[in-house]
Amino acid sequence: MEEDLLADIEAQRNLMIAVATDGPRIKAVNAEYVERRARMQQTLAALGLKDPNPHSDLWSWHGKWSSGDLPTYRSRRQYVTELYEALVTRIEAGPGLGSGRIEEPTGWSRVDRALGEMRERLQQAANEIRLIFPSQLFILGCGVKIK
Repeated sequence: MEEDLLADIEAQRNLMIAVATDGPRIKAVNAEYVERRARMQQTLAALGLKDPNPHSDLWSWHGKWSSGDLPTYRSRRQYVTELYEALVTRIEAGPGLGSGRIEEPTGWSRVDRALGEMRERLQQAANEIRLIFPSQLFILGCGVKIK
């Protein structure tokens, strides 16, 4: 699922850059963009992630770069790259410890400290499992997947 999503993000990023740098005409590729965006948003929702791209279609994207906010090809490429950078990093990192669970401090120092220690121990165990069984996928009893 994550690999397909990363491929879709790369294709979406490339398409946005292409239309903004004298590539294909929006009319010819907008449907592809909209379909891929819907697929990406569905996958992101299943992973509990949000789409950082505010442009519902390529005409919206055209409005952004043609307004003067992004006057050069370089600035457009940089904008699109940065738009997805944090999301790609998050997906490549995997589900992470405590994914979908308490991520922010609770305000109770003892609880926050205990959660931090548990996350560290779980990460250490995950690393040891990866060393012993590098090519296998494990799902721990707490729901954390280890690749």
